[in-house]
Amino acid sequence: MESELEAEPELSVSKRLTLLEHLDDMCIYYMSIGVPNEVFWDGDYTQLKYFYQAHLKRKEDKNHELWLQGAYINNALESSIGNLAAGLGGKRGKNKYLAKPIRITPLSDIEKENEILEQRRKFVASIDALAMQQGKKTLKELQQED
Repeated sequence: MESELEAEPELSVSKRLTLLEHLDDMCIYYMSIGVPNEVFWDGDYTQLKYFYQAHLKRKEDKNHELWLQGAYINNALESSIGNLAAGLGGKRGKNKYLAKPIRITPLSDIEKENEILEQRRKFVASIDALAMQQGKKTLKELQQED
């Protein structure tokens, strides 16, 4: 019968093996997200969090990319099936595919300014159209009188 002292070294060896197995598993994981083997074993362990954060950012970007792809597919199906169904009834379909890509980057300052100017132009045009319907002067005509 073994004494407790003889059994203890076996226990610590098994604990060590478990720790080494765990470290090996961690190494495999971190290598899968781009950490070089040398950095994992010999580098500064605090750098691992930056590799992990970069990995999460890549996953988030990929998820957004796939969502955007699904939005394009959904719009294509919506426009083609909607137009097909309308065509079967003898009507012209109203569903159209996107005229331009879905924007995923923020507008530049120049683009923002151009968008504001375009919105103003459309607003003035709608006011002028309303004034002409009611037989009143347009904004341009009113400005010319001043």
